[in-house]
Amino acid sequence: MRQPEYVPHGPLFRILIPTEPRRYAGQRWVKMIARAAHVVLAGVYLGALVFQVEPATRGPWFLAALLSGFLMVGLDLYESGAFLLQLRGLVTSVKLLLLAFLPTFGAAAVWVLAAIAFCSVISSHATANFRYFLVWGRGRIKAAETRG
Repeated sequence: MRQPEYVPHGPLFRILIPTEPRRYAGQRWVKMIARAAHVVLAGVYLGALVFQVEPATRGPWFLAALLSGFLMVGLDLYESGAFLLQLRGLVTSVKLLLLAFLPTFGAAAVWVLAAIAFCSVISSHATANFRYFLVWGRGRIKAAETRG
């Protein structure tokens, strides 16, 4: 897929968003394992909130869920930062921002985390037209393509 004409082509931009997404050995498996770990860690943390587990006990689960989310973003950024220009990148950024500030929501944190989980499932299984919709600009931009 060719990059749209309005996309900048400077050297810094090409580092962030290469013409073709970068590849690495075991890419699909790495992304699948990272996603599976993230889902489990976030699920355990959500359960800890629902069942009102002590903050000291659930804290490591929160940190692990947050870090695994950043790991997934890092993997996508390595492939191509173009995903940040797409709806899926916007959804991911909002989810990570909400997760980072989750402790400030107090008693509502469980509902915020449940909403994050709900939106995560919807956005991950949405159509390509939804996920790859270019939020900033028009058309489509070639971003990370591996599934996992």
